[in-house]
Amino acid sequence: MPRFSHVLRRAGAAVLIGLGVALVADAQAPARPGLDARLDRLTQDLDLTDEQSASLDALSQRYADADRADLWAAAVDVSSILTDAQVDQLQQAAEARRAERREGRGERGQRRARRDGDRPAEGRRLRGDRPRGTHGERVRLTDEQREALRAIRTDVCERTEALVTQLRDGDLSDDAFVAQIKALRDEAARRSVEALPAEAAERRAERQQRREAEQAAREAALDLTEAQKAALQSRMLDRVRDGGPDLRPFLDDDGRLDRRALREAQRARREAARAEREADPILTDAQEDVAFLHRAIAGGRGMRGHGRRARGFGMGR
Repeated sequence: MPRFSHVLRRAGAAVLIGLGVALVADAQAPARPGLDARLDRLTQDLDLTDEQSASLDALSQRYADADRADLWAAAVDVSSILTDAQVDQLQQAAEARRAERREGRGERGQRRARRDGDRPAEGRRLRGDRPRGTHGERVRLTDEQREALRAIRTDVCERTEALVTQLRDGDLSDDAFVAQIKALRDEAARRSVEALPAEAAERRAERQQRREAEQAAREAALDLTEAQKAALQSRMLDRVRDGGPDLRPFLDDDGRLDRRALREAQRARREAARAEREADPILTDAQEDVAFLHRAIAGGRGMRGHGRRARGFGMGR
């Protein structure tokens, strides 16, 4: 199975990225509508009072040029303007949209399965067979620079997998694992910057600064307690220990990965994990509101996956 080790190596990279590591990427985020347009779209079905509408308009002006870090403060302000019932309405609408997307994906998958079932196996083309660009191509690196970055990535993935194995075997404590992953992240960042041309290295440093600013803004907006930070880290490490699904059932005789089946299995795992988290939330209702509203106005992951707002659990407002 020629691709099996490659797939496992990518799993190690995913673990590292999940802990805050990004080696090199030069893709620019697509332009997004202004905050006023996003807030209008978000609240269009709410029965806003005149005072709420005026407050949201003022907020749109105040954060007109906000970056993603500033939008955490904006989410706090939106949370203070809307009522609990209105935020609940927004969350229910978001959940309904997710359910529709899941249903749509299922129908599309069935259609593809029926279509592929009538097609000879040698005539099918898996997504993994399509030529794909690399980060190096996006930043227009030389062959030597691309090879250096590939070597860094391979080294980081292998060392990450070794740390994960030690964590799972109990040979590494949680604190030691987090500290060594952080050290590996810093080393990977330094090595990748050294391998890049000056302009690309500068852009990468700017992106890193934006990520750090957003993380600081998120912590300030959510005002997490030390106990919550510890619980979130513990939950993250539990996911690392658990690992992903066994990939072998999704490989054909030639070692090619059935990505569609793997995505369905991963989606089922996420749904099960989400239900478990909802039964034991870490964030309070107020913190969940802020995280949800930040996702809504920023279009990012925010604190996704740490448990939806659930009345009766947490501390409320």
